[in-house]
Amino acid sequence: MIALRALSAQHVLCLAAAGALFVGPAALLAELPGAALRLCGAETAQAAAVTPDSALFLPMLLQSALLAPICEELFFRGYLMGAFAKAGRGRAIAAAALLFAAAHGVDAALLPRFLLGCLLGGMARRTGSILAPMLMHGCYNAAVLLLGFAGASFSGRSLLFCALGLLSAVLCFAMVARVYLARANRAPVAWGGALSRKETAKLAAAVLAVIAAVVVTGREETAVLRGAAKFRDSLIACLRQEAYREERCAVLGPAPCAVPKVNYHFRYQLTLRCRLTRTMRQLLSYLLREFGKDKANRGVSAYIDVNGFD
Repeated sequence: MIALRALSAQHVLCLAAAGALFVGPAALLAELPGAALRLCGAETAQAAAVTPDSALFLPMLLQSALLAPICEELFFRGYLMGAFAKAGRGRAIAAAALLFAAAHGVDAALLPRFLLGCLLGGMARRTGSILAPMLMHGCYNAAVLLLGFAGASFSGRSLLFCALGLLSAVLCFAMVARVYLARANRAPVAWGGALSRKETAKLAAAVLAVIAAVVVTGREETAVLRGAAKFRDSLIACLRQEAYREERCAVLGPAPCAVPKVNYHFRYQLTLRCRLTRTMRQLLSYLLREFGKDKANRGVSAYIDVNGFD
């Protein structure tokens, strides 16, 4: 496990800036698959960005910038990196980053999420504090969310988009370099320490308590929004049944994701404020299967994301 150790003021400023600035290189990398398709002649129309409902800003900010970074970093950097330590520190960081990226969906944003996971692992290792990846992760999520609510779609084909993305990448890695060059002021990191059953259970409970999101995606925005609303109504109807009365779940949305469009696919989400108990997971799995079987949802897909803002 990595210690919960205080960070210096220089570390705090550099980590916060690096997290927010990583939005630029992440957007550039997420556009690479679409650019490759265009080079192959598979040109597709680019639709306008959509702006989320402002009433959802505070609960989504609480989820993405506070709860998700705390719970996810405790698990991926706090636990998994130690569990993989026998393979070597670098491999442990890479393995935890790969699982972190895959946990948020295998799509065009897999590569930038993997690189973000590597950065978070490197910051935890350098500073010796789990607060470092929590801070960087939270600032990245907050920046993505603010851009989404401001209606500033950090994606496109223009030269200005590329220039801003590259500038953001340079500044981001300059901040990361400052963290590495700064005086460590840290205690040695204990790698590979075994957790007791009670500690493992607490970590698992923290991950299960993360606010989840049902993400609905497709090329036609109207069909995506209709499918998301239908999924919401089905979920609410099921939660009113006697078998699910003990499952406390608040459903918000549908609203556009913080990154509303990836590779010309619109993305809407339902935010679920609940614990992902076994009963709740079974219910969501059933609804996802029924959603896929419904012919009215042709061209639209849905999946569960533990944190829809990465």
